[in-house]
Amino acid sequence: MKKILLAVTAALAITSCSQNEEFEAPSQKAEINFNTAVTRATELNTNGLQKAGFEIYAYNTGTSGMTADVVLPAEAWISNSAKYTEGTGWSVDGGPYYWPLTDKLQFFAYSPKDGAAYTAPNASDKGYPKFVYTVGTTAANQKDLVIASVQDATKNQNGATSPVSFAFKHALTQVNIEVTKVDGYTYDISKVEVAGIKGSGTFTYTGANTGTWVAGTDPDATYTYTLGDFTGNTTTVISDNALMLIPQELTNAKISISYTVKKGNSEIAENNKEVALSGTTTIWDFGKKIRYKLTLPIGGEKVGISADVDPWDSEATETPTVSE
Repeated sequence: MKKILLAVTAALAITSCSQNEEFEAPSQKAEINFNTAVTRATELNTNGLQKAGFEIYAYNTGTSGMTADVVLPAEAWISNSAKYTEGTGWSVDGGPYYWPLTDKLQFFAYSPKDGAAYTAPNASDKGYPKFVYTVGTTAANQKDLVIASVQDATKNQNGATSPVSFAFKHALTQVNIEVTKVDGYTYDISKVEVAGIKGSGTFTYTGANTGTWVAGTDPDATYTYTLGDFTGNTTTVISDNALMLIPQELTNAKISISYTVKKGNSEIAENNKEVALSGTTTIWDFGKKIRYKLTLPIGGEKVGISADVDPWDSEATETPTVSE
């Protein structure tokens, strides 16, 4: 079963003595410690975050605040994994780390580590760091990627003991599907696929807890979706069946579905339908949850489709109809 990492708050007290910076007397060093809290326990429990951990990068920009014109140093102040130990709590590999006296630190984090390839700054390119992320090939091994960043943190600002607080946000698009059948008939659905999708992309931080995606150029991928059972005439949506996919423009995206229809013991129709997704939501945005609702006819009629779009803290609804 996949580990779903949703809105997480991680509190972090960090510093580093690996660079040639001036520090206070050893007795006054402010060490970076960690705390975590889960804000949506229905989708992520504390054990899930503790097992996954998160990746943390920090860069010393001296007196400069973080902007798209800042050149980050090639040597990171912190570049490692945050891990949880029962009875001890959170720590960062390679620590302890300490605050510089007055310089500003820029923090960037994400979880999970698997599937991500971080691009370290090279001390010449301007702007924020980035990473390439590839989603799993099946819903069972797709995880909910979350990101967080804190800009311009200083010891004076955070104090000797107060942590740096990370508010992780969803960085992928979650896709679910439900179908509605005609009353009085039995439907046997053998295949539901979402096709024409890019399976990887580059995420670039653009500010505090924000970023942008550029979908990869790899060949289009196809993902199988597992419907829930019918309750009445509509299938239920099971959270663990959700697809966690790269935000992208829907150019060739479609849902393919195969099903037979019976009346009593007699099979009366066998259907293979395709529904283009570009007529509902043309772009899968960062941190959105989308539920596609298909209305399946008995025979050769068009499939009805609508889409509910939920930013994971509010909800909007679209109700267009698209040809098969």
